[in-house]
Amino acid sequence: MSRVLLVDDEKNVLMTLSMGLKRHDFDVQQAQSGPAALEILKKEPVDFVVSDVRMHPMDGMTLAREIHTAHPEIGIVLMSAYGFDDARSMQGFHQLTKPFDVSALVKILNENNKSKRKEEQEKGILLVCGEYRACESIQSVLDKLGFQVHVLDSA
Repeated sequence: MSRVLLVDDEKNVLMTLSMGLKRHDFDVQQAQSGPAALEILKKEPVDFVVSDVRMHPMDGMTLAREIHTAHPEIGIVLMSAYGFDDARSMQGFHQLTKPFDVSALVKILNENNKSKRKEEQEKGILLVCGEYRACESIQSVLDKLGFQVHVLDSA
């Protein structure tokens, strides 16, 4: 089950999207501002952040950039009722213009999940030979990069 953090300053948008995503078996968290979303991310990992663009005190683009810098593995979807003027600044982020059907968001999230799984499968498994204690630091680094690591203790 994918974990999604919804960020919007309008409670009704949060409630509607949350109910729709839960019907499609997503685990949903909610935040009403960018700073609140960043606090949630410090405590709980998520797979996706779906954020409104026009919010105060932190707009959605600033939030998206901060999340992408700190957590590049998190998929980001930006939504706006006003469209997207500068597509270059949105590069790398999915975009939805409000109002939209929840199925459009579900489609984006599911497609992103499929590509993440494919990337994970392509990384494969690494076999490291040597004394287990000496290989622990190597294993730690490779684990963080997403590799499955098996150590053969030569001792």
